[in-house]
Amino acid sequence: MFCLLLSIVWFLRNEAQFDKELKAYIAKLSYRLKKVGDEALLNMPIGIVLYDEARQIEWVNPYMNGLAGGMESLVGKQLNEINDKLMPLIDSDAGMRVIKMDKRYYSVTLKRTERLLYFTDVTDLIEIKRRYYNEQAVFAIIYLDNYDEVTQGMEDQVRSTLNNVTTSIIKKGGQPIMVFI
Repeated sequence: MFCLLLSIVWFLRNEAQFDKELKAYIAKLSYRLKKVGDEALLNMPIGIVLYDEARQIEWVNPYMNGLAGGMESLVGKQLNEINDKLMPLIDSDAGMRVIKMDKRYYSVTLKRTERLLYFTDVTDLIEIKRRYYNEQAVFAIIYLDNYDEVTQGMEDQVRSTLNNVTTSIIKKGGQPIMVFI
């Protein structure tokens, strides 16, 4: 009986010690997570804007202040002072739009219920897409019907001019130009 009582006391004491250590661990972990969250919120390379019902800015992170061209502070200003394209985004059903600010492109994500905007720099992605599009190879076969018959009676200089004009039209991607021969 004494051993049973001793075992119960030992078990309760160990359980109390375990609970104490667990609470200390959770408190330490919670503190670290809060600190990391605060650090990430203030220093991550994503602009964050909170606004009110009147579309007046209530809070921005430091990164967003830097994006806005170094204005003293955006707090208290209207959203359209950041960029005119923000109001149509808020008024539309869209949740995201790409806008241009100071020669850079930003993907602006709207969280409507929280009245929150995220600005993510997508300039490099847009430039890669533009390069890819511009560097795509295009193959075509162009057949000019009756070209030999039309140029048969022409002088060499006029035929050469016609060839140059035809070639330049093809190189310009089919944009029409007026030619008088």
